[in-house]
Amino acid sequence: MKSQSRFALVASALVAAIALATAAHAGDPAKCQQAIAKNFAKYVQTKTKALQKCNEGIVKGTPNTCPDTAATDKIQKAESKMRGAISSQCGGSTKSCTDGDAVALSSIGWTMATCPNFENGSCNNAIANCNDIADCLACVGEAAVDQAISLSYDDLTAGEFGSGDAVNKCQLAIGKNAAKFIGAKNKALEKCEVGVMKGSVTGPCPDATKTWTRRGERGWESRASFYRLSDLCDLMARRICGSHIAI
Repeated sequence: MKSQSRFALVASALVAAIALATAAHAGDPAKCQQAIAKNFAKYVQTKTKALQKCNEGIVKGTPNTCPDTAATDKIQKAESKMRGAISSQCGGSTKSCTDGDAVALSSIGWTMATCPNFENGSCNNAIANCNDIADCLACVGEAAVDQAISLSYDDLTAGEFGSGDAVNKCQLAIGKNAAKFIGAKNKALEKCEVGVMKGSVTGPCPDATKTWTRRGERGWESRASFYRLSDLCDLMARRICGSHIAI
């Protein structure tokens, strides 16, 4: 099993991508910012959940190749929605990123000429308009989620899949709780960033005194909630796996 520190780096990369997503604000600045942050977060959460469910099925004993058709369809739809929302809210009155109606990037706070990449990967496209911003976010989000899912599932012992024994339950707990952690942290940071945009949160995110996260349907939690999520992921795996089980 790969190290927890490696997984933490992936989660941190998604947090950084949320901040990256909120840098631009074409057209109506507030609507553009919120569209980028909300739809990028939805894309990351949808992709994470789709891949986790697909891999969970394999660990439960159903032969498959991930992403399967169902997962691919969900991921593509989420990416399409993200791109459409960015174009609609950041492309000016024509809702297009490539014509003269779209606000110039130099005037909207996007100072990077290229995508900042993810771990020396291929997310280094030039940034000339809001379509390029969508390309950058889709690439970074995809790379980070793919790596997180790989860390959760690729090194599991396939001979235990579908056995239903303690080892198999441990395998399932690792993937499920890791995905929950990514989704919860991503959503909490997105809500915090949108709160900053609306003026209801001081920032920066995560806020030094409080940050958004789900508790029931709504509520405030302290910044420590992020660490509790990470601890919960670790605790669930240890309770089910124990300290001696080879997974």
